[in-house]
Amino acid sequence: LLAHYSVNGKFDVLYSKVLDEEDISENNKDTLLKNEELKDSTLNRVEWDKVAKSNKSSLFSRVDVYCEKQIFSLLDSFDKIRNNEEINYWEKCKAINRKKIKLALIPLSLLVLSLSVFLKLGHRFKDLYTEGNSDLLTIILLGLIFAIIISIVLGIIYTYKKIKKYRMIKKK
Repeated sequence: LLAHYSVNGKFDVLYSKVLDEEDISENNKDTLLKNEELKDSTLNRVEWDKVAKSNKSSLFSRVDVYCEKQIFSLLDSFDKIRNNEEINYWEKCKAINRKKIKLALIPLSLLVLSLSVFLKLGHRFKDLYTEGNSDLLTIILLGLIFAIIISIVLGIIYTYKKIKKYRMIKKK
């Protein structure tokens, strides 16, 4: 005889149920089958992780997974703030805007850092520029500027794609 106790601790007769031996054996079989399936899936996952770690080309996929987790956790924090019913609308806006400002400061600080590197390189190459190697210096600086611009554009595109993926996952 299995009994169901309600939240207040009283015995609830409506939910009491007698299981015969067939139900118990079927329940045990189902539990064992589910345990075997879980064990198989975890073994497969562990094996695939080993294959991914041993594969040299999986470096990019590991970096992709890491960046995706960072973006998803950030988007989850935005969703948690938006869906929090305990704070009012203006506090939600303030919290979200603070997070957005923090995110905007990261690329801005990287831009300032790269500009300071260019200024240092400009002072270092000043002697080369006056000696007549201006074409070489111009090519090097333009190459660096081009690489930084391309990496910024690709970073924006990558982030946009991950945001779209996050929204598709949340819709399901």
